[in-house]
Amino acid sequence: MFVLPCRYRAVRIAPQIPLEIMNPMTIQVRSPPGSSLPASGSSREDRVKAGQFRGHVSCFALILGFCLAQVSPAPGATEWNQWLGGPGRTLSAESRGTGDQPPTVSERWRRPLGSGFAGLSIWDTNAITAMTDGKQDHALLLNPETGEERWRVPLGRTKKRAEGTPPGPLSTPAIDAEAAYVQALDGRFLCLEIASGKLRWELDVKRALKAYEPGYGFASSPLLLGDLVVLVPAGSTKASVTALDRRTGEVRWQAALGTATEYSSATFAKLGEAPQIVAALGSKVVGLAALDGRVLWEVGDVTGGLWTPSILANGHVFLPLAQETQVRELAGRGSRLVWSSPVFEGVMGPVVEIQGLLVGHHQRRLTAVDAATGEQVWRLPNETDGQIVAYGRWLVFVNDRKGRIELLAVDRQGAKVLRSQAVIKPTRMETPLTVAGDIVFLRSPDELVALQLGQ
Repeated sequence: MFVLPCRYRAVRIAPQIPLEIMNPMTIQVRSPPGSSLPASGSSREDRVKAGQFRGHVSCFALILGFCLAQVSPAPGATEWNQWLGGPGRTLSAESRGTGDQPPTVSERWRRPLGSGFAGLSIWDTNAITAMTDGKQDHALLLNPETGEERWRVPLGRTKKRAEGTPPGPLSTPAIDAEAAYVQALDGRFLCLEIASGKLRWELDVKRALKAYEPGYGFASSPLLLGDLVVLVPAGSTKASVTALDRRTGEVRWQAALGTATEYSSATFAKLGEAPQIVAALGSKVVGLAALDGRVLWEVGDVTGGLWTPSILANGHVFLPLAQETQVRELAGRGSRLVWSSPVFEGVMGPVVEIQGLLVGHHQRRLTAVDAATGEQVWRLPNETDGQIVAYGRWLVFVNDRKGRIELLAVDRQGAKVLRSQAVIKPTRMETPLTVAGDIVFLRSPDELVALQLGQ
């Protein structure tokens, strides 16, 4: 019987503890079986049931009481609860897939799913995504163990697009223990109760934040951080980045930056001991204090790309801009350029960190650069398309041209396919993969598939 790794439960930090916030980059969410890592951080140690938390949480001080409520991830069960896995991730599962042989792949379940580009976000025994039935868009809550539908909530009439572009929602919902946070194409942002799908609160982004609807509809995915949900409203220069209270939907702060994005989403980073939000906008990249939205640093005279910035293992920020790629070190009250490269410029898919390399698609070929220097190390000769994620030492690649999942060994000499099997019909796959424990979820244009990785 398939059981998603849900033996862990979320740690709740009491609201009366005002000076602590979790650093998601320190959470060891994938420790090897049998390991036992001590808790670390402040003197207020998080309590967990029956010692089931295999990992450690490090908390750091934040000025003036930035309360953290119900955000402590439960390893395995909650490690992929929003766009690209959550704040600051590098799409890497370092403690998994450490064997000498690539993991085997077996199908757990598959189910039909209407068109759409939204990814799958998982918290404990619930998974949220969005799709269209051809007439209406819907938020869809599923059981990740079986794929069974639990509820669906209408998000508005399906938006027609240019010929050849599939319809359906673009933004990936976020989820926690009590609610799902969903951006509809028409600009409505909804907080839905997990138990029933009932609307808790709703924000009209166009009216409240002076945003405009992009040609393909609202696509930016929400970022959950502490008791905030952070939005990057399309076209809004007076609310370029906006933080809402997760419980009420009230605006906590807005950053008026004089520039805006249309499709990119924000991520999380750390500058010293201060958490910050990183966003690539139309003409600049900014780092904002999570507490109040103050600008900590910015890179001007650039064109922000369509892809989300990510955080490397050493804490540097990877910025996939429209004309180039930059890696920047956060230092003092600013940032320092470490390297820049034309590789991955304008990238439209994940770039993952694995074996000291950054690997992704550049000009439709899998390419690797040195994560420390930006120097191109190799580039595969054959054109490919698809989605990738790192699984320990292995690169998981869903090759959509072949309809196959491939396990690749990656090093500085290149990438070699060691395992390959058919999983979907050849098709264009636009949605990034989701990983929860040893399970990979992939979304094709018409179905959702759960695959078990194992030794």
